[in-house]
Amino acid sequence: MWISSKGFNLIKTFEGLKLESYQCQAGVWTIGYGHTHKVTKGMKITEEQADYYLRQDIKTVTVNLDKFITKHNLTLTQNQYDALCSFIFNVGYGNFLSSSICKGLINKEPIENFPKYFSLWNKVRINGVLTVSNGLIKRRKSEASLFISK
Repeated sequence: MWISSKGFNLIKTFEGLKLESYQCQAGVWTIGYGHTHKVTKGMKITEEQADYYLRQDIKTVTVNLDKFITKHNLTLTQNQYDALCSFIFNVGYGNFLSSSICKGLINKEPIENFPKYFSLWNKVRINGVLTVSNGLIKRRKSEASLFISK
């Protein structure tokens, strides 16, 4: 599968576009739409470069998600796929694999269980301390709503 424009827009909305590098809440150097690979202080990019980085980052997400789907013989709707892409983009594939979302998919749990699973991922690590983030609360609600929508 491939992420739809709805999924891309969800990521773009919550990541926001920053053309100069900055440190996110967790202290990681970031640029564009949440791109972190080889980002350093003082970097500047264009909107076109930000779009390119996003597509490359999403490609990595989709390759991993597609392997997971195949391995566990899952069938997802486009909305579920898009929501998972946004979630994995934000938390990383390794964290996804340890999540209740992942376990729920593997166990083919009822769709009604998933909003709770998404909502558990509402914290960011600041100075070593997990702290609830209002931005993540909103993001997880949007992802969960998309995941359960038809």
